[in-house]
Amino acid sequence: LCFNEKFLAFEFKQYMPPTIVTSAIDDLYVFQKKHPVTVLKPLNAMGGESIYKFDSVGNQEKEIFSQVLKNHGGLVMLQEFLPAIYDGDYRILIIHGKPFPKTIARIPKEGSFKGNLAAGGSAIGKDLTAVQEEIGNQIGRFLMQHNIIFCGMDMIGNHLTEVNITSPTGAREIHAFSGENPIKKLMENL
Repeated sequence: LCFNEKFLAFEFKQYMPPTIVTSAIDDLYVFQKKHPVTVLKPLNAMGGESIYKFDSVGNQEKEIFSQVLKNHGGLVMLQEFLPAIYDGDYRILIIHGKPFPKTIARIPKEGSFKGNLAAGGSAIGKDLTAVQEEIGNQIGRFLMQHNIIFCGMDMIGNHLTEVNITSPTGAREIHAFSGENPIKKLMENL
């Protein structure tokens, strides 16, 4: 569930940075004019794979866009770059419709904008903020309506950037930092 049309049309759009899902190169040009620093993400990758930041759109960026489309199923997500990434890309686990009270902030390694742990980012344990909890509860209600009991929600600053139901990692890191076990919580209510 990575921002399909139904999800975009839902009430969470207000929390997201400007975002589009597309397969058209012309959309990249139009989007980048409105949002001078743009992030390109495939919809079906993980661990920071094939994520790019564009400060302009030229031949190289056009080639990258085309290659990511070809390699990752024909759709990509474009989002406005959020400088708050350097303070952390927060992984919030939603378990049985509720945000777990502990989270991790994934901090990019020096010289990178990717907070993904697989891309060299580091994790810092944190308590949920009030905004993260509010958005997590709303996302949780939506997910429960669709019988999804476990997901990883990503936030940068106060912006929702991704909802991941295919590989919601972070439980081990949250347990290591907090001593609280998200997977135990997941299993308790099955």
